Amino acid sequence: LSCLYISIYDNELNEISNRRIFDKSRIETGTLFKGFTTDSSGCYYTFYSDENDNVTMYKYSPDDEMMFIKENITADMEGMFNGAFIGKDESLVIYTHPEEVGSTYFFNMIDADTGEVSERYEAELEGEQTLHWLMMVNNCKSEEYDFTYMSEGVIYGYRFEDEENVVAADLNKYGSESLKYSYAVGSENVILASGYDVTDSESGVFLCKSDFKGNVQNYYKSDGTIRKIKTSENNSVYVLESMYSSETDSDSNYVVELDKDLDMLRRTYIGDGYSDDFVIDQYENIAVY
Repeated sequence: LSCLYISIYDNELNEISNRRIFDKSRIETGTLFKGFTTDSSGCYYTFYSDENDNVTMYKYSPDDEMMFIKENITADMEGMFNGAFIGKDESLVIYTHPEEVGSTYFFNMIDADTGEVSERYEAELEGEQTLHWLMMVNNCKSEEYDFTYMSEGVIYGYRFEDEENVVAADLNKYGSESLKYSYAVGSENVILASGYDVTDSESGVFLCKSDFKGNVQNYYKSDGTIRKIKTSENNSVYVLESMYSSETDSDSNYVVELDKDLDMLRRTYIGDGYSDDFVIDQYENIAVY
């Protein structure tokens, strides 16, 4: 791990700035990047582990100013760090998993100003869940569920209060059995899921649009890898897409804008390297990490 960059683009996808926000002079040998999430205010959180699996959280302001550091944030949590997300009430949630493979996860509500655990829940999830492989349906701020996740092509919603898993959408009801889904993002009534055909290595990656009943409405096909999917307030869909280049031996990254029917509006090259995530503000300015 050498550094983490943030690149800011306007709504025409012109780069406004590119800044290094984290470099290796501040971390020790053996440090691993473990996760990243952002809230609606533009604050973002990065997570790193040392060689003893102790996880440190860094909170930054929208202007990249360090707000605070919480070392060994999982010390009082049960299980190992698995990921983090922003809950439906804008609370920061860290979820952990026991060392053994299984369907039990622990969800820790974090005070975003101090890094302390304010509340915690234990949940038994559906499907063949394994360590470091809980596929959260990112950005899904449904009032009906505390969080949503995907297992084997099925989108589940979970409620902490009644400890209930609810099938929100079964994407396996549409298409052939060879279609496998690897990532999903949602809103209150729309799911966008990316996947691939296991029987055709040349078919590339696809993105499908579904409602919460599992009715697939549209498809977009990508020749690369879909890293992240986000929706804007005007119902446009933005896809962070990468394609491997043998000439440079690295990934070339693009932001693809689609309309609500998943028809491409434009595709913009944003540079080589590894881009992991991006956020969109109310003016449709885009920050790529």
